[in-house]
Amino acid sequence: MADPITRDDEDIITYAGNKDTVKKLAETIRSRRGIVPFIGAGLTVPYEYQGWTDFLKNLAQEADKEGEVSTLIDNHDSNSCGYERAAEILQQALGFRRFEDLVYDAFCPNKARHPGNITAVEYLPPLFHGPMVTTNFDHVIEDTYKVSGNPFDLLAWGNRSMIFKRALFERFHILLKIHGDVLDESDRVLTVAEYDRQYNSRENHDPNAPNTLYQLLRHLFSGNSVLFIGCSLSNDRVVKVLTETCSDPHCHFAVVERPAEDEAARNRSRFLSDHNIRPIWHPPGMYDQIAVLLDYLIRETAEPGNPVRAFLDADSAEDYSGLVTTLESMKKRGSRYPFDLDRRLGEAHEACGSDLLFDKLDFKKAVEEFRRAKELLPESPEAHYGLGLALLGEGNIKEADSEMARAAELGADASPVLIARAIISYISLDYRKAVSLASDAITSHEYSTPPPVIGEAVPYEIRGLSRIAQQQYDAALDDARIAVGYNPESILADAIPILEDTGFKGGLKKFALTAMVGFGSLITERLIRNGELSDFLPVANRQ
Repeated sequence: MADPITRDDEDIITYAGNKDTVKKLAETIRSRRGIVPFIGAGLTVPYEYQGWTDFLKNLAQEADKEGEVSTLIDNHDSNSCGYERAAEILQQALGFRRFEDLVYDAFCPNKARHPGNITAVEYLPPLFHGPMVTTNFDHVIEDTYKVSGNPFDLLAWGNRSMIFKRALFERFHILLKIHGDVLDESDRVLTVAEYDRQYNSRENHDPNAPNTLYQLLRHLFSGNSVLFIGCSLSNDRVVKVLTETCSDPHCHFAVVERPAEDEAARNRSRFLSDHNIRPIWHPPGMYDQIAVLLDYLIRETAEPGNPVRAFLDADSAEDYSGLVTTLESMKKRGSRYPFDLDRRLGEAHEACGSDLLFDKLDFKKAVEEFRRAKELLPESPEAHYGLGLALLGEGNIKEADSEMARAAELGADASPVLIARAIISYISLDYRKAVSLASDAITSHEYSTPPPVIGEAVPYEIRGLSRIAQQQYDAALDDARIAVGYNPESILADAIPILEDTGFKGGLKKFALTAMVGFGSLITERLIRNGELSDFLPVANRQ
């Protein structure tokens, strides 16, 4: 079963000295209090939502305010409030209604377009089950949790945001949208006036003023460890609150892009450290590494029996059947969890079938699992290949050959399929076809320069025995010598003296070799029925 993502030799886990910080983050997630995720706009960009900078600059073109808006954004910090001022200028230039319509058009739920591959947002539900904070107006996070089968108990913003204090204490499963929701323009935080109202005046904020985001964020940062993902963490209002809580005992973490220049990276690291934030760097532009980190954290923090962990790391899961049961239950209640339920359920059946076939040698149950996998994933070469092997183990030769042929059509690795079909033909006494299939396996890529291991002898053994059956003794002798070179205990080892003895002729030679062909068939069937196929046949695309 293929992993959702591919990790490079040096990915975000080990990049730029991240290893110790990632370890500390995993320990914090596992701790009693855990960690509160703080999600920024960067995480929803893959859904075709604009980043905040692009959105404002696009509006500036319509409002004919490009120069003024660009200057404000390029010089933004917590004192200049460039983004908020730019938004306010655009609202005034376009008019309230037009501005609101453009905000809605840019961030409404119908605007979201899933990119097709698994996104970082989709790794959040298996990892975080308590309170969460976001600055985003859109609905990507809450919709993702909903389809995962674990929706938020409450969405809060505006006047309801003070509920979040209790949620932090009780560890409720709540999403706080600190800057509001795209569908509710009355409690949104976007312009200078709106920021001043919610953060209680950027010039003279009163720390004791009730019902302000300043007070709420101060409570969050002083009493909890926070993980920032998709956040710019520049000199903005949120960072200003962090400045005033950096002496508190709770340390925070942030997944951030490392500047390309070393001096800039040192300055960025110092800035984050001054705000009590431990950075987890990813290489410039490689935002897909956020998903790699979240995937790793799921593996490191989930309980060993957790079905989500089993899903993500099926090869180390002890009980595939538990994973299948969990996913089938989710399917019955209409969930699309984890990401694409039919595909994941099909892959789970494949994993379960592989476990039964190669580890438990239970061909009957393996056939059942692979049949379910084939129903869900009719175009999966792994499902057809696994079913073919299981049927071969059961002795259902005809159907096994049909499944192997279909696996080959769908692109399964050539050599394993060809060898399996050669064995099927040999057992079926179709020696001409067995020779052809074994020859194709030998000349295919994997067998062009084979390493000297026992399994590499098999295609030569099948071809050699089939040639003996057709009295092609010289060619059979060549196969026997190669097979013994790979495996000194090859079933063709005893055939070599008979084939080499020129004085051993006529009916006696034919009788001895024909008996060996029959003996070879018995050995081959025994290998299949005893589950020794995994020693002799490479498994197509098995992860």
